[in-house]
Amino acid sequence: MTAKPNVPSTIKVGPHRWTVEVTTEAINVARVKGSDNRIGEAHSRLLTISIDPDQAHDELADTLLHEVLHACYHLTGNILNAVAKSEEIEEHSVGILAPALLGVLRDNPDLVAFLTASSQ
Repeated sequence: MTAKPNVPSTIKVGPHRWTVEVTTEAINVARVKGSDNRIGEAHSRLLTISIDPDQAHDELADTLLHEVLHACYHLTGNILNAVAKSEEIEEHSVGILAPALLGVLRDNPDLVAFLTASSQ
């Protein structure tokens, strides 16, 4: 399957620009390092997101947003690791990630258009 032409090639997360690669080759490398069923990966040191193109549109959008959340997590300094396990962990997690995600959505209209487009 060929790369999806409407997947944004870069995504701004805070002050960083992440490069988005829609390629089976990058995912195959990631699979060697981890799970055999990996369909996306965010590499925080290289600021790259790799997405397997062999997915239906809706699955591709879900995978891309998942990897963008990893980029937001990276931006927050992995502060979620410091949050004590408690009844409030969900609230803390949402409170930490929501501003980063809102910034990503506001700074990347092409990403929003891609994620909200119908697969039909």
